[in-house]
Amino acid sequence: MQLQCRYVFTTTVTQIAITDTEAKILKVAVQKQVFQAAHISEILPGKIPAEISRILRRLKDKKMIIAAEDKARKYLLSFHNSYLLRGIIKALGENGFLPIKD
Repeated sequence: MQLQCRYVFTTTVTQIAITDTEAKILKVAVQKQVFQAAHISEILPGKIPAEISRILRRLKDKKMIIAAEDKARKYLLSFHNSYLLRGIIKALGENGFLPIKD
């Protein structure tokens, strides 16, 4: 199985790639604010629950989502990951939403 990457964030330390699946999940996180695995199974109908759990764990490890409460199975989008925040700032700048020019 080959992963397709939609977004790639490069820094001097490491490179972070977000797959199409991860991008879909992050889009759900933005739309719903608090989401759970059942919401993900709606957008990824061919995935079994174990696969969805692994994908969510990977996003938690990348610090792109966090648990809404301790040991809860509800998640929130996390901006503690500077790579995700850098991508958002870059997109805002490219689209003229930031007053500062390079």
